Amino acid sequence: ILNNFKNVRIEHVKFKKQDLKDEKVFLLEENTFDKDVLLKKIEVEYDKLFNIADNTFKGNCNLENINSKMLSIDISSLDAKKRLNIIQTDEVSKIDRLIFKRFPPRTYLENLNIGELDLSRNTIEDKEILSLTNLKINLLKIENFINYGFFTINNFKPNKDDKIEISNSTLGKLDLASCDLSEVYLQIDNSKLVDIFYTDTIFPNEIESNKEGKAKLEQQRDTYGQLKVVSEKVGNRFQALQFQAKEMTTYFNSLEIWTLDKVTLGSMKLSNNFRQSWWQGLGFTLIIGLITYIGFVLSLKNIEWCIDSWSCVCSTSNVNESYFSKFFEFLNPAHKSDFLEKESTYGSWTYFWDFMGRILIGFGIYQTIQAFRKFGKE
Repeated sequence: ILNNFKNVRIEHVKFKKQDLKDEKVFLLEENTFDKDVLLKKIEVEYDKLFNIADNTFKGNCNLENINSKMLSIDISSLDAKKRLNIIQTDEVSKIDRLIFKRFPPRTYLENLNIGELDLSRNTIEDKEILSLTNLKINLLKIENFINYGFFTINNFKPNKDDKIEISNSTLGKLDLASCDLSEVYLQIDNSKLVDIFYTDTIFPNEIESNKEGKAKLEQQRDTYGQLKVVSEKVGNRFQALQFQAKEMTTYFNSLEIWTLDKVTLGSMKLSNNFRQSWWQGLGFTLIIGLITYIGFVLSLKNIEWCIDSWSCVCSTSNVNESYFSKFFEFLNPAHKSDFLEKESTYGSWTYFWDFMGRILIGFGIYQTIQAFRKFGKE
């Protein structure tokens, strides 16, 4: 414990396991520092707590190459123009668990290797700054967290074994820059995301929730909906459409009975995957056109067909070759109703299949165009 020091510089200190009899190592507690403080290459062996608490800093507080199982930061007072800097310049230092019990006004973490970074139960007040740059984090926990200030994450590229857990939080003006989250396990629950800004950032294909069943689907729908709004704000229309498709898919899956909404969503998913694929729209149009055309042709009165125990056999002697070429005319929803009357005789079912074909093919063409124009203006 130190008191009323003007200049503090502590370097190359190692606390060994046999030296640590207490539960904590109080390196700095209840002190006042008039100028900058530097703690460099401090190593704490075993599972002891490296604690910095209840200090008043009138200068910058700099922590460099700290190697500890657990580092707890609780700085009660730091000059508003000064910074807490935690950086790593070597390849071996690692903080297994970093906990913030209270944020200084300006906190900068750079080039750190952290097992678990816990920002839970904290508030970034107005005009305060929390900046995370080029960090390697196995688990990032944000729970009961509120951001009224500026929170930035830069060059964050976790791998598939890492996790980000966000719950019951308001992320406020969080800026994500050059972050690749494509492989990380990202879990978001009951949090406000709509004020986020991102650039050069990739999101994972699936965003998880700690809920189960229908509640999980509804939570995922809410998350995708918020991220869709965020993407529209930053002008990333491609990403906004992807989040919209996921939002609609989770909504479709959450509907347990076939209501009109589920039928509508199901047809949109089947026809172009919520405007994601014009190829799917084209395929849907051709397939649904072929099905209705076959029904149309088989319903003609001059077509003879029978069913035996093995197969359905159409009498080919009555099938005119022009029926095959007329398929493409049938694909035009505005085709003439009597386009086959010279070669055949219509029945009541013929008009039914003709009507169904016009409706379904017209819908397929519309969905194809919608998917093809997905990057255009609404």
